[in-house]
This record gives sequence, structure tokens and C-alpha cells, in this order.
Amino acid sequence: MIEYFLTSHNIFGYVDGTIPCPEQKVTVEAATTNNRSYTPWISNDAHIRTLVISAISEDSYQHVQGKTSHEVWFSLERAYVPVTASHEFTLKNQRLRITQKGDEKLADYLCRAQEYATTPANIGEPVKDKVLVMLTLAGL
Repeated sequence: MIEYFLTSHNIFGYVDGTIPCPEQKVTVEAATTNNRSYTPWISNDAHIRTLVISAISEDSYQHVQGKTSHEVWFSLERAYVPVTASHEFTLKNQRLRITQKGDEKLADYLCRAQEYATTPANIGEPVKDKVLVMLTLAGL
């Protein structure tokens, strides 16, 4: 139900990683300033993380790990998502469709690509390094 709520409010990207945290500082013409997008992102992410954590049972707290809503969501997903053919297909589809977003830093993109490789490994379907490299480079 949380996924539907977040999707209906256009904020599911915080938990699935498609709305990454912006840099805290930006440099324009050799002048470094605070990024105006950073503080609202941190605030939104904290609200979403609180919502996710408040919606789980006390027994599930043991699985909560991470400082961002994406990390918390991913830790709960690893603990509870059943391994089904549909889930495996979804993971493979994510990997095949990965592309670097317009303003996404290369390091963030590579972290996301690595995550897309780690998740299938958690369900017993590891991705070969060669495949990961080819798909990652294709998405640049």
C-alpha cells in the first residue's frame, strides 16, 4: 500500500532511486554555492523514510537499514520480497533499461547499476560482470 501511496504522489522515485539526492553544493563559473534543491530533497526523503518505517510492524524493524528512504526500502525489499519468476523478470528488465538521467552524476549512475546487479544476486540470480559492464556502458 505504501508503494501505491508514494506512486500516486509522484514520490516513489525517492525509494526506488530514480530521484537521487542532489549535490549539497554547486559550482557555477568558479563560484561554489549551496544547492537550493538539496535541503528540500533531504526533507522530503526524511518524511518518506518516516512514512515507510511507521507503516511496518515492530518485528520488521530489525531489517531496517540505511540513512535514506531508498536504502530503507531496499533493505526491506531484500528481507521480504518473494522470489518469483515475475520478480526476477522485473529485475532483469530494470537492468536492461538502465540509462543515465540527464543531470545524474556518473558515480550515482554507476551505484544504481551496481545495485541492479546486487539485487538479483540476493535472490540467487547473480549477474556476470561482463553483462553488467556491457549494459552499464550502453546506458551512458
